[in-house]
Amino acid sequence: MATDAAAIRELTRAAYAKWVPLIGREPKPMTANYENAVTRHRFDLLYVDCTLAALIETIREADHLLVENVPCHRRSRGAGLATG
Repeated sequence: MATDAAAIRELTRAAYAKWVPLIGREPKPMTANYENAVTRHRFDLLYVDCTLAALIETIREADHLLVENVPCHRRSRGAGLATG
């Protein structure tokens, strides 16, 4: 999964970029060290036509599962990918 770090970073930066002008800085997910995170957290990746479209990053704790990050690429929003 370490090879996925660059794609995870690219997707996350694209998904959160719209917030930079609003809050005046990059949100935490844009600055995360994904080379490190992929070794410590679980990432479930959704590919559409061989392109990373969305992901969920979770962290297992002793008594709960923390959802850390759920970015979706702008071009994939509204496509029904996250519906159950």
